[in-house]
Amino acid sequence: MDENAVHGVPTHDVEKVDGWLRRYLGEFSRYQFTYVPMDTAEGKQHVMLVDVSPPRWGDLIHPLHKEYRNFGPGAVFHRYAGTTAPARRAEIYALTERARRGTKRVNVDVAVATGTVAVLPSTQDVRRTILDHLRVDYMSQVDAVEEERGKLRSSWPC
Repeated sequence: MDENAVHGVPTHDVEKVDGWLRRYLGEFSRYQFTYVPMDTAEGKQHVMLVDVSPPRWGDLIHPLHKEYRNFGPGAVFHRYAGTTAPARRAEIYALTERARRGTKRVNVDVAVATGTVAVLPSTQDVRRTILDHLRVDYMSQVDAVEEERGKLRSSWPC
């Protein structure tokens, strides 16, 4: 079978595919699929495109809910470069951290302030001063995140 050829797949009703996947994934609604018709030398073929939204902080780990091939319920998979395989220890820790981070919330109050806005002259020196100040502020945030990651990595069992 030529891996560069378009082979197509049989089309199925969206509800049926959702039911099939739900048996294995549980309530996992971050995917959407579409059939795209393509004209090939063998005639019209339907190719299924599956779009899976990236995880967000606070998303739970999604283990298998039903046995699939040699993998039992509870197996967790990870997408590595070019392949999907059972998650290793480091990925399980990272997924746990992602789920845990959902409990951390930032409360922000937005209010209208009275006063005036100063218009600064648009000179190279003023722009450089502002950028230097912002760079120091943003880099301190990056340093704080890196320090937190270092603490997290050092706490992982080997």
